[in-house]
Order: sequence, then C-alpha cells, then structure tokens
Amino acid sequence: MKLMKWALVKGLKIFIKYRDRFLRKKYALQLKIQELSQGGHVTFGSNLQMNQPTIFQGKGDLYLNNGVILGYSIGGAPSLPILLQPREIYAQIIIGKESIIANGTEIIAREKVVLGEKCRIGARCIILDSDFHGLRPQERNTSGKVAKVIIGDNVWLGMGVMVLKGVVIGDDAVIGAGCVVTKSVPAGAIAVGNPMKIVGSVYDD
Repeated sequence: MKLMKWALVKGLKIFIKYRDRFLRKKYALQLKIQELSQGGHVTFGSNLQMNQPTIFQGKGDLYLNNGVILGYSIGGAPSLPILLQPREIYAQIIIGKESIIANGTEIIAREKVVLGEKCRIGARCIILDSDFHGLRPQERNTSGKVAKVIIGDNVWLGMGVMVLKGVVIGDDAVIGAGCVVTKSVPAGAIAVGNPMKIVGSVYDD
C-alpha cells in the first residue's frame, strides 16, 4: 500500500512538472503569434517563465528581460490573463530582470512604461501612461495626455494597485493594495490609500 501511494505521488509530481513545461512553451508561442498578428515586437530574455496566459497587443516594443516571471499559479485572479500593450508604434514596455508580474495585471503604454529589476507586481494591478481621452467635454474624442511611467528596482505593488501617467516610483518602495498612485513616490516609501498618502519608509528601524 505504501509503495502504491509512493508511486502515485511520484507519478503526479512528474505529470505536474511536464504539464507546467508544456504550458510555459504554449504561452510563449501564443505571445509570439500575437506579436506577428499585431505588428509589434517582443524580445525575450533568458529563463523567462510564463505561468499564465499573456495577451500582447499593439504596434510597439515589449522587452522581457532575463528571469522575468509572468503569472503565479497559486496567486490571486487565477483565471485572468496578463495584458501587455505597447499601443503606438513607438511605445515601449520594459520589464526588468527577475521581476514578477501576477495574474490579471494590465500594462498599457502609448509612450513608455519601465519596470525595474526584481519588482513584485500583485494580481490585478494596472499601470497606464496615458489618460486615453481628453478631459474637457469637447476633447473626449482626442487621445489625451501622455507621460511615461518609471518604476524603480525592487518595488512591490500590492494587489489592485493602479499607477497613472507621469508617475516615478523610487527603488524599494511599497505600494499598499488598492492604492491609486497619481504622483511620484520616493525611494523606500510606503504608500497606501485613495487618495494616496505616504505613511512610512522601509528604511526606518
């Protein structure tokens, strides 16, 4: 009986291992197919891990540097894909080395969104570098203001964070779940809420 149980556990571990490998290759192939159909460009670094379906849209450039992880199998929003959309022909989305982007995250760039190295982006985060529509009633059919978003190294965005145009987030900063980031955040700051407020620093004792 013990031998049978051991064999079943061993067999299940092998199945999961090869299933995960197959899914990662499938998701990477889907991304390349989307690249061809959209007219944009995707650059993969080494050791890319794709654990979640990822949608590429747009005519711009997407850079996934070494060791990037897309999706987390036991994280929040397990049924939601990741959306990476460098919309315009000169738009860029750059994901730094060893950064982790959780399920359901959307990053949309009309100019540029940069995510530093070793960042952790929680499920259902949204990062935008544009308003996409003009503010005044007569301007609603215009494309609105655009300003690049720069997120430093080792930044942690909790679940459901929204980062809006023109924001710069310094290295090591932590943004609490559900926070709407409309202005820049210093390195190491802890920011929470809507409206956002800074409540501390990760560098404090």
